[in-house]
Amino acid sequence: MQLAQTRGSYDAVFSLGSNCYAANKLAIHQLRHYSGVLDWMVSPSLPGVSKLLRNRFAGFMELPHMSVIGTHAGGLNFLIRDNEYNIMSAHDFPVAYNQLDHWASYPSFKEKVNRRILRFFEKMECSQRILLLRLGGTYEEALELQDELRAIVKNQFHVLLVNHTSNYGVLECHWPLEHICAIEAPLDGEANTDLWNYIFAGVQHISFP
Repeated sequence: MQLAQTRGSYDAVFSLGSNCYAANKLAIHQLRHYSGVLDWMVSPSLPGVSKLLRNRFAGFMELPHMSVIGTHAGGLNFLIRDNEYNIMSAHDFPVAYNQLDHWASYPSFKEKVNRRILRFFEKMECSQRILLLRLGGTYEEALELQDELRAIVKNQFHVLLVNHTSNYGVLECHWPLEHICAIEAPLDGEANTDLWNYIFAGVQHISFP
């Protein structure tokens, strides 16, 4: 799939990780109208995301699967991992309100996650055209992701998969995947806004009542 084929209007747009950089880019370009499940989480493993979709989020962020693996944001938050899917919460458990062995923030966190899961599946079922942004993944991992999305998306979907390069510019990878456009671009914070303007040129998120 080519980048030009991702142009146009969508009635659902989501980030599939691997970190909050993806959600930030969607927000900057007015494509993030609501929160997705993985927006503010760290999901370094694309196979873990595919497994999450394959299992329809079963057991996701349930206490038996979770453990503290460190802190985040200069020690302000606990970094808590779902060991089943290798996905981490980095912003939901402030150290000031939680302890290593008692997470006071968990009930509200889990309620929020469940609400976002329901929204995600509603959009997968009802939306006519869906755009999903993923940072990081190989061809084989992208192929697996495409198969899992085909099983849950009722209508048309496109995945924009961006891998980091130290070179300035946007390079299309021309992977022979029907639903996935893979490109290389610098993933370097707020720099190179012109490249992201090009990546999202002609892309709109249209909300329907």
